[in-house]
Amino acid sequence: SSDLKTKMQDLNKWLKTAKEDISKQQTDDGKKKLAAKYDSEFSKKRETIAKDYQQKLKTIDKNITDTIASQATAQGYTMVISKGVVLYGGDDITESVQKVVK
Repeated sequence: SSDLKTKMQDLNKWLKTAKEDISKQQTDDGKKKLAAKYDSEFSKKRETIAKDYQQKLKTIDKNITDTIASQATAQGYTMVISKGVVLYGGDDITESVQKVVK
């Protein structure tokens, strides 16, 4: 998604700034301390992005599941099985679900 792409670009810019800041330190001790600080911040930022992304995936998955249930009920079905499981027969409602999910 474009939101994730933007967040990753921002994180990359932040990393570049952090590396530049570390390289400006005069002592190895200063570099180590600053690197540890940035490592901690990076972990938090990455975790926040991952949690946000997972939440968005959950929302999308729930929307698709709810739409499948709604379309199946509207079409009189009492059960929906993934077409990868069905070897023969049945009705494919994928197209009607796709129209609603878009």
